[in-house]
Amino acid sequence: MTTFLSGLMPGLPNLHPAVVHFPLALLPAAVLFDLVLLVWARAAWADRAAAWLYALAAIGALLAARAGEAAEESVGALAPAARALLHEHERLADRAIWLLVALAILRAIATWRDRRTGVVPRGLLRLLLLAGGLAAVALLASVADHGGRMVYRHGVAVTAPPPEVR
Repeated sequence: MTTFLSGLMPGLPNLHPAVVHFPLALLPAAVLFDLVLLVWARAAWADRAAAWLYALAAIGALLAARAGEAAEESVGALAPAARALLHEHERLADRAIWLLVALAILRAIATWRDRRTGVVPRGLLRLLLLAGGLAAVALLASVADHGGRMVYRHGVAVTAPPPEVR
């Protein structure tokens, strides 16, 4: 599968940069749908959309982590500061995955529980799930920041452009 996808995107040294954007986009969208539910309790469609988005964000995070593990094998030797940043990036990503999977499961249970009514209850569970979603966004932002620092400060997985031909 990796070879097939790499063949579709030959300009990427690894698939991690292409996959990481899924959880980074899907999670905030899920949280936005949860915020809609605070204002508009009759938006059962937003409840179902949020549940799907949390699940897709968790799947995307798992795929991004898998692609990141493969990418780590391809980057070669790193400076000690870059290696430490990579390990912190991995540690935070693992925490984010656990949080996203837990949120996706709890969100699916809450949506399933309330599926028969046209009104989504604003109980403690829903507020805790929203708080968890906001915490996951902050955690994922930190993961992304660490990844960005590896690329833009330490040049990890960056190849030099070919020399200009005159």
